[in-house]
Amino acid sequence: MLLDRRVDVGDVSPDDARALVSALNSGAQGIQCDFDDGFCPTWRNVLLGIHNISQASRGALSYPDPATAQAVGIGATPGVMMLRPRAWCMTEMHLHVNGRAVPGPLVDFG
Repeated sequence: MLLDRRVDVGDVSPDDARALVSALNSGAQGIQCDFDDGFCPTWRNVLLGIHNISQASRGALSYPDPATAQAVGIGATPGVMMLRPRAWCMTEMHLHVNGRAVPGPLVDFG
C-alpha cells in the first residue's frame, strides 16, 4: 500500500528487465511502469513488458549480471508497481475484434 510517497520512480519501461528490477530494488515506494510516454510499443516490447510485469508481480523477475555471471532478482521489500497504460487513441494493430484493432490500454492491462 502506498502510505508513504516521498520517493517515487517514474517512466520505467516494463520491457527492460534490468531497469525494472533496479527500480523495484531502489528503495522508492512507488514505481511507475510506463506503457505510454517512455515506451516504444512495438509488438515485441508490449509482449515483453506484459511478461516482465507478470514475473515481477510474482517476485520471479531477474536479469543476468555480466560482471558476476549471476542472476539479479527482486529484493525482499520492492516498491509498489503502478502501471500506466497507453493513451486511448493508441490502437494495438496486432489484435483485432470484429475486424477492428483493439485499444492499446486494454492490451496493456489485459
